[in-house]
Amino acid sequence: MKTDYLRSQFLTKYVSHDTAPADVRKNQAIFKWLLTERENEATADRLLITPEEYNILPRVAYGDFVEFCRTLIRDIIGDIPPDEALLGSFSGGASTSRNRTQSHPASKYLGKAHVTARALEIFQLAKVGTIFEDLTETGALSLEVVPGNVMFTVPKNADIDRVACKEPDINMLMQKGIGGFISRQLRRTGINLNDQSINRKLAHEGSVTGQLATLDLSSASDSVSSELVALLLPEIWFSTLDAIRSQVTIIDGEEHCNHMFSSMGNGFTNSKV
Repeated sequence: MKTDYLRSQFLTKYVSHDTAPADVRKNQAIFKWLLTERENEATADRLLITPEEYNILPRVAYGDFVEFCRTLIRDIIGDIPPDEALLGSFSGGASTSRNRTQSHPASKYLGKAHVTARALEIFQLAKVGTIFEDLTETGALSLEVVPGNVMFTVPKNADIDRVACKEPDINMLMQKGIGGFISRQLRRTGINLNDQSINRKLAHEGSVTGQLATLDLSSASDSVSSELVALLLPEIWFSTLDAIRSQVTIIDGEEHCNHMFSSMGNGFTNSKV
């Protein structure tokens, strides 16, 4: 069985003249992403129409389960995000205003910076905005409003690419701040997103004993719908995160209104602090 699996996986990332060309791999990735979006739209409808008394597990009502999750989340992150949680940092990754070769973190404090309209409102009202006042008032940093993030693909295997999105600069700054805050709050409960030692130990145990297995879900983060986040998070937390995420994704020049809450590339999807 192990050798069969190795044989089936050995050349999955090898690209040759016999494998799918680059444009096909890209289109396959975008098609898969859009299929996930259709599922997210259906999930939103299902969450809205499910009766509270419906048993999602034996003797576990939907309404009771939702309330349990809300309480658990509120205990970890609190009712209101503190202002300082929005103060993140620039990364070295590409943004909607800069490609990867021009994206050193220091350069993002000068020149043009992109931001969505709703994120700009949060930026100007919160403490993070006051820190940047001198830069924006002198013109060293100019803010330009854009619709949302921009999709791109990167190689994944010989059949399909991986989709990610470049975020507007100021959105990413605040997203990374929120992501870092949530990571720190999770550490207080014993969940350390930076520590993979527990996962390694359990994976090793599973490979030796056969009693454990890992579960790698396809499009896992892309499958978190906005309606689910609205259902579970405290109201002010949701409105804040909803404002600084990209509600629109530009796909080959066309605007797509997102049903997923955040894509790969979002600062609170990817953040580990």
